[in-house]
Amino acid sequence: DMVSSRRLDSGPLKKGSRFEQVMRVQGRKVTASVELVEFKEGEAIAHEGQGGPVKFGGRLEIAPTAAGCRVTNTWWLELSGMFKLASPMAASWARKNIEDSMSALRRLLETMGERSG
Repeated sequence: DMVSSRRLDSGPLKKGSRFEQVMRVQGRKVTASVELVEFKEGEAIAHEGQGGPVKFGGRLEIAPTAAGCRVTNTWWLELSGMFKLASPMAASWARKNIEDSMSALRRLLETMGERSG
């Protein structure tokens, strides 16, 4: 679960923008450095980061549809050293976390659509 996210630079979001994120993983707080590696406003955003022995990244792509929009979320994790043994557990945790985040995003967007309609 995301505990906090703090922007480390200023100005408009762009490729190269950096963040410090604190996540709770298996009851422990993990601090990660994250950088945007792609930013196309209204179309796509991608990031890569590292927290402890875990390198990770993800990409959100937004595409218009007749009913509104489709959001595609892809991600990856890479564990190093002895932590590679925990890869299946880490993938399961990440999958659930991302599914929960996408469900929350959907609820938020649907609520915003109801207010504007």
